[in-house]
Amino acid sequence: LQYSIAVFLLRATRSVQVLFEMHAVRVSGARRALRICLRIEAVKLILRLWLRSRTPFSFYVDEEALEESQAPQSSNQAVDPLAPAGQFIG
Repeated sequence: LQYSIAVFLLRATRSVQVLFEMHAVRVSGARRALRICLRIEAVKLILRLWLRSRTPFSFYVDEEALEESQAPQSSNQAVDPLAPAGQFIG
């Protein structure tokens, strides 16, 4: 449940980021937009790091992969490295 919430927050943040930046440029100028952009990127980084700490494996989590992913069933389950992984997309 927490994993799904973090994924949703990351998607939502990514979706509204441009809107916040455009509003800041119109209201306060480019410097303010840059500050807002950096703050949003920091929030996204924190969410990505939190997601990485919650997964049973550790690798880079990009935003497109998060959109296609599902929450892990349990972090206590052992993963068999020789078991078939399913369809490869890439």
